[in-house]
This record gives sequence, structure tokens and C-alpha cells, in this order.
Amino acid sequence: LCSFSNIYCLYFLFSNLFPTVIHFCFFFLMIRRPPRSTLSSSSAASDVYKRQVSTQSTGYSRRKMAKWGEGDPRWVVQERKDGANVNAWHWSATNVHEEAKSMLEAMIEDEETNPVFGDGCRIIKLDSFTGEIHTNARKGKCKLTYDFSVNFKWSANPDGTLSEDDEFGGMVKFSEVFDHEPEGAVSVKTGKDKDGVAGVTRTIKQEGVERCVELIVLMLNSVTARHSKRLEMSLEQASVAAAENTTE
Repeated sequence: LCSFSNIYCLYFLFSNLFPTVIHFCFFFLMIRRPPRSTLSSSSAASDVYKRQVSTQSTGYSRRKMAKWGEGDPRWVVQERKDGANVNAWHWSATNVHEEAKSMLEAMIEDEETNPVFGDGCRIIKLDSFTGEIHTNARKGKCKLTYDFSVNFKWSANPDGTLSEDDEFGGMVKFSEVFDHEPEGAVSVKTGKDKDGVAGVTRTIKQEGVERCVELIVLMLNSVTARHSKRLEMSLEQASVAAAENTTE
């Protein structure tokens, strides 16, 4: 009976306590395992560190940021002596405000891009042009970013019999242009008390505003096309020069 009791006790201990002991051992090993981000040889990330050049051989510290001029030369981007932006890879911005203004003024004076509309109505002048217009080139592509305000002067001579001083006149104002669909506000400066002012104002609000938007969009597209062509030509010249240097 005694021997049977001893055997039963041993069976009870092994069947109930042995799994607990095994679980405790695994848990102990897991919490003692170093994190993967350490330099320990038992870490999974140690292989990555082993592939790097040791501090003793290079003189560069792994823990401290290198001072200016003391970085690993393999990872320091060297500036070209000629300052060239190879293949237009790096971001470059150009202010084209004056160029865009001159182009818009030329379009207003050109009868092909700005003909008479309605009953003797026409956009006659660029009154103001303020804001920012930049071409942005990167990775061989050119895009235009802009945020500006522009005011146009208009005149109308419905019958063609009015003198220049007696014509209807006013402004078409675009307070903020940041896309290809700006909203314009029409104001009448001269001829407010004359007969026919309602019809002239209605024509300017419809066809006049549309004409101004067309001129703005044409100017933006022309500036983008011009600078895209310049960028393309510069890339072609750079490739030709690189080929010549290779052959030499």
C-alpha cells in the first residue's frame, strides 16, 4: 500500500507540475532574450551589424552623428564642381512672374487671341498682375505652381459711334487665381448713366469673363509649354555632352 501511494504521488506530481515547469522555463528564456535592435551576437539584427564596417577599421562612430566633413564617404553626396543638375533630377524652381505678365499683355494686344466680342466689346488692357508664378522642375518634368490676382480693363462701343471718351468701360477682377477656373467680378467705371449699360454689363459678365479666363489659361499653358521645351532641350544637350565625354 505504501509503495502504491508513493507511485501515485509521483504520477500526480509529474502529470500536473511538469507542464508548469516547462512553461516557466520557456517564459524565462523569452524574457531574457535581448531585443532585436541591440548589437548582441544573439540578436537577429546582429547579422546586419556584422556586415557593416567596424568602428575600429573606419574610425566612424556608430552611436554618434558624424560632424560636418567627417561622414562616411560612401554615403555623402558629393556636389559637382560645375553645379550641374544632372538629368534635372533635383528640385529647381524658377520665378516666371514677369515672363507671364509680358506674355499675357501680348495676348491681350493680339487680335487673334483677343478679338472683339458681343456688340463692340473688347478686353483692352492688363491693369494689375500680382502674386506668384513658378515653374518647378524635377526628375525631368516641369510643372507650374501659381497663386496670383489679375485685373483686366474692358471697353464697349455698341453702335460704333461713340468717341473714345464716351465709351463704356470698367474692370474684370480676379482676386485669386490658383486653378484653371477662376471667378471674375465685373465693375463698370464709365457710362453708368447711359442707355444700354445693362446690356453691355450683361455681355461683359458672360462673354467678357470667359474671354479673360481663356487668356489666363492660354498664358499658363504657354508658360508651361515653353519651360518644358527648354528643359527637354537642356536634357538632350546634357546627354549629348555626356556621350561625347564617354567616347573621349
